[in-house]
Amino acid sequence: MNLSVDLLQLYFPKDRLLTGRLVCKELKSRIEQFSNISLTISKSGAYSSTVSFFSFFLGTDLNFICKIPWSETQTWLTNLFQSFRGTQRIRSVQIHVIGPDVLSLLQVLKGANTLVSSFAIHLHGTCSDLNLSLDHLLALHRSIPLELELDLRYDGEIHSARPALLRDTLTKLPPTGMELTGLDLSHTSSELLSRERGRLVAEILPSFPELRSLRLGGHRLAPEASRTICSALCSLTCLNHLDLSGGDLGSDCATFLARAVVVLTGLVELHVGDNAVGIRGGRALIQ
Repeated sequence: MNLSVDLLQLYFPKDRLLTGRLVCKELKSRIEQFSNISLTISKSGAYSSTVSFFSFFLGTDLNFICKIPWSETQTWLTNLFQSFRGTQRIRSVQIHVIGPDVLSLLQVLKGANTLVSSFAIHLHGTCSDLNLSLDHLLALHRSIPLELELDLRYDGEIHSARPALLRDTLTKLPPTGMELTGLDLSHTSSELLSRERGRLVAEILPSFPELRSLRLGGHRLAPEASRTICSALCSLTCLNHLDLSGGDLGSDCATFLARAVVVLTGLVELHVGDNAVGIRGGRALIQ
């Protein structure tokens, strides 16, 4: 059963609004019939996610997802822990956080190992943010299994000045045992991903076989870079989302990509829009 604090809003004439909290109160007997519930919290819903709201879900196997930056709605996490403390464990919590706020988030999570079975942190920031918080993330991971997704779209250093910083930072993760499940390196300026920078990305990928989402959209891939990256994709057997849109992929590269797709049996989304793959490349991908 998937619920959202916003989704449980029923609108009536004359601006009468039945909020998610009231709906849950009325449906409490129904909620208790579900053993597993995923609750997605949006920005407006987070502000109404009080201790009493969360108490409606006691006794169920819960997964909590918040898709907006934690710093804007940090009260909901405190309320969640207060509601469940001493009663039961929460199956998982997924949190989005902006780089500078990672350390304050980790302070709130101290001692959460008695409440939560696993955490997934989606970090929007830079490699420098990750380096600053790595020791704290590792300390959390020692007590709770931790999955990490990195959104590095706006890290100017790795996109231009210091591309090697990406490799130097990410190679620190595998020894820690933390799983990197998502990596977003997409770019909006259509900057050329040269042969050398493509090689750096290709070197990194095999170290993260657990990667489920890879976004490289917006980069104009040099022919040599696209071939190197497509070859490295074969090691990502858990991949289910791949974005290579807007990459100037030609028909030859599409053929290389098609060979990788055959190996990626779990792939459910492939984005190759805004590329000149041609008829031959298109046929290879379809087949």
